[in-house]
Amino acid sequence: MSTTQTHPEAGSVPGGGRGANWKAIVASSALPAGIVAVISTVVSRARLWPSERADVARELVAHFKDGLDRGRSADELVRDFGDPRAAGRRIGKAARGKRPWTWQVWRRGSQAVAAGLAVTVVGYGVLAARFAMGEATITRNIASELNAPIREIPEADRAWPAYRAVLIGSPDAPGFIVKQRATQLPVGIYEIRIAAPGQPAPEHWAEAQAWTRSIASELARIRAISRTPRMGYLLTNAKDPGLVAANAGLNARVYPDDVPDNNPVLWTVLLEPLGYMRAFARDLSLDAQVALSEGDSARAVENLATMLRIARQVDGMEFLISDLVAIGIADLAWRTTQAIVETRLDALSDADLAQLAAEFARDQNPGALRPNLASEGAGFEDALQRLFTDDGGGDGRLTPEGFAMVTRMSEGYVEPDTRMSTEVSLEVHALGPVSVALTASRKETRARWEQIMAEVAAIQALPMWEWAEHPSAPTDRFSDEDKARYPVLAVLVPGAGSAIEKSEFAHQRRDAVTVAVALERFRRATGAYPASLDALVPAYLASVPRDLMDGEPLRYRLTESGPLVYSVGMDRVDNDGRQARDADGKPVTHQPWMPVADARARQQAGGFASQLVYDGDMVLYPTPR
Repeated sequence: MSTTQTHPEAGSVPGGGRGANWKAIVASSALPAGIVAVISTVVSRARLWPSERADVARELVAHFKDGLDRGRSADELVRDFGDPRAAGRRIGKAARGKRPWTWQVWRRGSQAVAAGLAVTVVGYGVLAARFAMGEATITRNIASELNAPIREIPEADRAWPAYRAVLIGSPDAPGFIVKQRATQLPVGIYEIRIAAPGQPAPEHWAEAQAWTRSIASELARIRAISRTPRMGYLLTNAKDPGLVAANAGLNARVYPDDVPDNNPVLWTVLLEPLGYMRAFARDLSLDAQVALSEGDSARAVENLATMLRIARQVDGMEFLISDLVAIGIADLAWRTTQAIVETRLDALSDADLAQLAAEFARDQNPGALRPNLASEGAGFEDALQRLFTDDGGGDGRLTPEGFAMVTRMSEGYVEPDTRMSTEVSLEVHALGPVSVALTASRKETRARWEQIMAEVAAIQALPMWEWAEHPSAPTDRFSDEDKARYPVLAVLVPGAGSAIEKSEFAHQRRDAVTVAVALERFRRATGAYPASLDALVPAYLASVPRDLMDGEPLRYRLTESGPLVYSVGMDRVDNDGRQARDADGKPVTHQPWMPVADARARQQAGGFASQLVYDGDMVLYPTPR
């Protein structure tokens, strides 16, 4: 299920590959604002499925970039393009005409039934009456069920109220949000750039120092709060008025009615801590770098430890999206640590290294900081009870409101508020009876959901080197015919596969940093690096981490410039640490998972996209240049 993040900086995951959305594609295109507005209007007016919208966005971005490359101005291109609203309607109509025949038949069949009402009034009347009388029976308050164990947490063990106080502040002491609003931070200030001794300070370093000093008291409070056992955030679909007031001027979205529902729709609950915890993590990372430059290694290490503690608090919020945010925060801590170890290792004391090793060891168990698929079940059950009727035996059919909601969601439309108050139009009443008769029942929908999620969970339960297929495969097999038969699943099945993959690679980075810290501790104790990683066990490592690609211990070589830790990469061939590089000689930073046969076939085919080069290893430490 998806939930809403309300911090202005918290958005959807950008990108251009699996799971990309059209807004992320347009935002990352760097096109002029006028052209972006045209593309946005066209895509919005097209009223297509999310994947089709992404395709239209890519084509329009390519079209306008081509015009700019030919020397034409943005104004000329916009003028010659014509009315974007009319273009959107034409593109939408053409795209819908190319949809699978099953979808076309379903749509045209529904229209034919509506047109033939005069002839089939008796039979259709029975269906229409049955459809119109369908009502959802809300038997569970799932938000309240999820809140019950949170309410049992002692106030002193809940972190969110204390974090909220840091964010809001008081009339006499402005909080984090107000300070952030009043400070114009330069773009790129949060990039991890640590200057080695004798090198010039990174860009925007003066601004970074000034900013972290201005929030020093807030960061100190955040470090203390991070030691609180649980986040303790109670689910609601109403925005926090204190946070709304503090965000005034930041274009914070305010809902028309912020009175919480007693039984809110679970997919509309607001996970307000997520965006703020990400912001805290970025500032802690930045302050760790500043602290190291000032010779305060203890503060730097405590910031890194704080980031990991915050990640664990967020991880305990029991939603897939909060799991992803937790992994992102932890990965930022691991990446910051690696940058520090690579550039300012001399500034870390033995005690600093021991503290980092202890913090990393806390997340070694298989379930720590990984996507929790079970958390999606609650949201799905809440959707079933709101979208379907209930015959008392676990079955039912889509209600008029449910059919209208699913139709609007399948078209990419998002309700303007957090309530499930969809009006049932005459069109829904006309088309719904036959359409619902062709769609899966409540029991069938639940069975297919459980099948898909079980298949994804079975892959996730395996170490990556035992994967036979990508975790996205079960959802990728959900065909266009399936989407017509199971419209609820078409909009509610989570895209967990890519999240699982990203999580595994993030943990591989943590393993590499853990090994790097252990190597330095060994060197300081013995005067030299070990000949093998086995020498680090058990004094500095519980065990040698495994290479996710083949299950063997991570590879290690001692070179003239120092230790080298690497993975064999997606082709599963050990190239003695030779880094995979693209056609321009730049290191390949990520190799999406695929079966070894596919990776080798692409490697041998040649001409593959630069970031997907599979010839060579993936050096994990130090960062390849």
